[in-house]
Amino acid sequence: MDWNKQLAHIQNRTGLTLPELLKLSEEVQQTDFQDERSIRRLLRKVGHMTDRDFTKSQEDEAVRVVLRNNQQVDFNELMRILKF
Repeated sequence: MDWNKQLAHIQNRTGLTLPELLKLSEEVQQTDFQDERSIRRLLRKVGHMTDRDFTKSQEDEAVRVVLRNNQQVDFNELMRILKF
């Protein structure tokens, strides 16, 4: 799958525009994925940007996945957990 198709797929699933995705990308790059508070802060920001409220269990599961996988975050799995 080429980059443009992937980007279009993400935009369709999240409802975010390209500038919003770029801003979110910067946030992701600055997030310490070994720190639970940083991960939760990022998840809340994603929820706010996409007008979604994640349940506590969704947030907990997403944090567990990120902490367990550390450097290799599976965004497809996160999108499934957060029901995108």
